[in-house]
Amino acid sequence: MKDNNKYKPAVTPMLSFTIDQKYGMLKLLNAVKDLDTQMTEGVPLEYSTLETIRSGEWLLSNVFNFKQPKCEHGYANHWSEYRFAEDLPEEKKEEVN
Repeated sequence: MKDNNKYKPAVTPMLSFTIDQKYGMLKLLNAVKDLDTQMTEGVPLEYSTLETIRSGEWLLSNVFNFKQPKCEHGYANHWSEYRFAEDLPEEKKEEVN
């Protein structure tokens, strides 16, 4: 008997997404596909495809709770790699007198 499920994930993900997040991920996936097609065919890259992929950073970081370490001023350090939020040091809350 042939196994037709060889690409089925070992564990079914238990995630839920809003409809906006689903549409955002679909748009991002299609932009990645378009980028791959454009590169494979050797045609100039479309700016709109690159902008969609850039905006996907925000979508994925929010959906999966990825964060960037904060700089000394308390803002996200946009040059650093994303990490799991739970792996970052907890923020110190300032006491108000």
